[in-house]
Amino acid sequence: MFIRDSHNGTVIRFSEIFEDVRLPYSLSSKLSKEFPGWEFINTWFTIEYTENNQTKTVYKVRLKNNGETKTIKINP
Repeated sequence: MFIRDSHNGTVIRFSEIFEDVRLPYSLSSKLSKEFPGWEFINTWFTIEYTENNQTKTVYKVRLKNNGETKTIKINP
């Protein structure tokens, strides 16, 4: 996704979304301890670039247990 400055056409924000990514071990281990018995069914990784050369990263994980689902957001 691109967001452009309407006056001069420069990109002021850009983001990428990746699906079914492997979580870093530290995050998957932490989630397994916080949600015992829940299985990981989907994972996403989003990275956003701003005009100040800064980045923001977020992992989203969908968990399932006995028909119930939860989506957890993690800022590493």
